[in-house]
Amino acid sequence: MRWSGRDPLSEETVEELRRSFDQFHRLDDIRGASWGYCHDHNCSHWAQGPWLDAVAELDELLNRVVESGW
Repeated sequence: MRWSGRDPLSEETVEELRRSFDQFHRLDDIRGASWGYCHDHNCSHWAQGPWLDAVAELDELLNRVVESGW
């Protein structure tokens, strides 16, 4: 991604980000994320599930929108 300092995104890019997020087909996977307990490390963490791939896919999509808007 090209670094442009603090240049704001255009209104069109912001709208495309909103639209991309709202229309993302795997939001239900992300909403289904839950906490799990890791006995090996004695701590809580996000449980494994399809949401991991969904978050990566959404991240990639939103980064493409931002990159194309600059």
